[in-house]
Amino acid sequence: MPFIPFQRDKHSYVLPKLSRSSSEPAAPELSIPPLELRLGYGRSTEEYLARGRLHVQIMLDLLRASGVSLERGTRLLDFGCGAGRMVRWLAEFSGQCEVWGTDISAEHIVWCTQEP
Repeated sequence: MPFIPFQRDKHSYVLPKLSRSSSEPAAPELSIPPLELRLGYGRSTEEYLARGRLHVQIMLDLLRASGVSLERGTRLLDFGCGAGRMVRWLAEFSGQCEVWGTDISAEHIVWCTQEP
């Protein structure tokens, strides 16, 4: 199992969280990141969520205008997802598509893997 460097100026590493057992209920909603992890996309929770939803809608509109449809088996990757601002709005496609997010920021990766 690889170690994830958490804070580059310190000698600290994070082990990925153990997966939940199948008997544990899933969280009803995704958590909202703290202000310092929002990357300037909204000071209030409402603004942060609204901007993520708007940017996903713009992306989906551009895909449709280009003739691309999200069919069963499509893979979606939010490259540079931060704390998941846009990925959270792609949940409706998770039943038919694979939805992934990735980032190089250890703080964001740690936060995302520790949240339900």
